[in-house]
Amino acid sequence: MVEAGLYHGSRALCETKVTQEVTISDGKGVWDENLTLPIAVCNIPRNARLCLAIYEVSQSAKATKARASIGSRPELYKNPLAWVNTAVFDYRNQLKTGAMSLYAWKISEDQIGEAMPNPLGTLVSNPDHEQAVTLTIIFSRFGSTCSIMFPSKDKIISEAKENPQCDEVSLYFLFNCCDT
Repeated sequence: MVEAGLYHGSRALCETKVTQEVTISDGKGVWDENLTLPIAVCNIPRNARLCLAIYEVSQSAKATKARASIGSRPELYKNPLAWVNTAVFDYRNQLKTGAMSLYAWKISEDQIGEAMPNPLGTLVSNPDHEQAVTLTIIFSRFGSTCSIMFPSKDKIISEAKENPQCDEVSLYFLFNCCDT
């Protein structure tokens, strides 16, 4: 199964979503499942990241700290196998769209028992494409011709100044958090 969450730093922006369990055959699993995270696009921060964790469903936990039973089936446990993160907005401040392959990082022995997904982990895919677990995901498109852009720093500052409830601390926060 795969768990997906949207994070800003270590803070979850919404509840995570989990795919159905699938059987792996010849080293491949196909989920072909839509996961919709419960957050409006306008509420996604510029540096948000999509964090994915891949789990094995088993009747035993790999470590005592890793024990996480599955919903109404306490006899089954999800053992983390790999994780991968990707930015939601690209380097041009555009919301990502389309298909992309992500090469996941294997869970190391010292990571067993840590919370997954791993929002503080790297945004860089595993360079060992031969050995890495590969997840191909598709970001939905919001219309056929338009791209969703994160506003520029100048636009954010301009809008904040026009808002009478905005104080200097808020302007400082907006300016520094949106600085790229």
